[in-house]
Amino acid sequence: MNEQPAHSLVEELRQRLYQTVRECDGDLSHPRIVAASEALDLAIMQYMRQRLRDQREFTSIPTTGIKASTRVAVGWSDFYWPSRQSEC
Repeated sequence: MNEQPAHSLVEELRQRLYQTVRECDGDLSHPRIVAASEALDLAIMQYMRQRLRDQREFTSIPTTGIKASTRVAVGWSDFYWPSRQSEC
């Protein structure tokens, strides 16, 4: 499997699509252009799914065993602070 970063793959496929459009004289219904466009669409969807997964992993904070009184809401995410009564 290619380990190329997703955004680089999207950019490469975009450039290929533009080249294919030039080669096919701008006929957007040409099978080569349709195939190139579909490949680009797929790469964009995969990239966006990965970004969404990464964002969810980054903002996911475990809440097990945390008292409600220690919860502080900030912007889009909730952050939890240790109870001041706990020993260091």
